Amino acid sequence: MKIKILKLTGIIVVLLLLISTSIVIGKSASQTELEINDVRGGIFSVEVDVKNVGEVTAEDVAISIFVQGGIFNKIHIYHECSGCTNCGTTIEPGLIKTEKSSEGGILLGFGKVEIIVNTWANNADEVTATLHGYVLGTFVIVQ
Repeated sequence: MKIKILKLTGIIVVLLLLISTSIVIGKSASQTELEINDVRGGIFSVEVDVKNVGEVTAEDVAISIFVQGGIFNKIHIYHECSGCTNCGTTIEPGLIKTEKSSEGGILLGFGKVEIIVNTWANNADEVTATLHGYVLGTFVIVQ
């Protein structure tokens, strides 16, 4: 009789744990959606706008910008921002966060470049965009 009660108690405990785990997972898995809204060139840098097009605040947002190429493949600029005191780590629904590659280095050179932009958040899938452009001295043109 004691064994049956222990088995029944064990089964009940396991079921309660499964139910409570699924409730916790359901609460923390609120998803949102990020979009690379605009990528534009300028003087010494590439500027990127990331928009939260979902209905939930994006948390722990990160944006990376990689620019490579140029004549003799001499341009290699990488910048990743995962939030700071100036720009924060969240994006509210409908709002945009802007990031510049110049924080990773100044773009200077000549020739065709490839621009790879990634963004992600704890509650959003990663989004990637690959673009091409040209660097003409200090000026960057994105196609």
